[in-house]
Amino acid sequence: MPYGEESAPGPRPSSDVVEEVARLTAHQRRLFDLLAARPAGLTVGELAVLLGSHENTVRGHLETLEARHLVRSTTRLPKGRGRPSRVYHARAATPHLPGEFLAGLIRTLMSTLAPERDDGVARTLGRVWALDLMAEGRFDAHTVDPLRELETLFAQMGCAPQACSGGVLELRHCPFMEPGTPLPSSVCSLHRGAIETLVDRVARNRPCLGITGAELTPRTGQGCLIRLRTDHEPNTTG
Repeated sequence: MPYGEESAPGPRPSSDVVEEVARLTAHQRRLFDLLAARPAGLTVGELAVLLGSHENTVRGHLETLEARHLVRSTTRLPKGRGRPSRVYHARAATPHLPGEFLAGLIRTLMSTLAPERDDGVARTLGRVWALDLMAEGRFDAHTVDPLRELETLFAQMGCAPQACSGGVLELRHCPFMEPGTPLPSSVCSLHRGAIETLVDRVARNRPCLGITGAELTPRTGQGCLIRLRTDHEPNTTG
């Protein structure tokens, strides 16, 4: 065993933390949310006041959260004379915050692509991403209803999809958009490459569906549209 391996197992996947938080009782979740909202931490007494609970009850919840590795404690030195206080901190943010940071990271990475290359490079990245999604079982490439499969996938991404008539899916939210910050076009190209690859794989596996491809149409101030093409319609992709 390499030196240090036994004492450095590495961080837990964020999905594990989200699942642990989801299992908390209502009182435990309130306590966890209070700690997550206050990175400086809170004492048992401060938590008891905020929750309107007895300190012993708070201690019991904290012991449970510590056992689940959701909470840690540190020592706060007194400003004057007195004993140090034990302060509790959330080990993880509330579930939505990691997604916001990751979305910001992706925006930053995609904005570094040169304008003359962003479409091709981002589309290639999207195609690779699509292969990973299929390998991980997040998209069924043998489906007989690819639009429904895309709807499920983009719902999990927080895009609030809405199926429309004529083989169209509207994505009403974009988790990568930040108010007042322009969205790099390469983010759309990334998704375009992924969608094209996913639908192309379905078309090859299910030729009886007559699907020839897919289009992603970004619309400023409106939801983006995903439209499936069939062999009965012309290819309108530019």
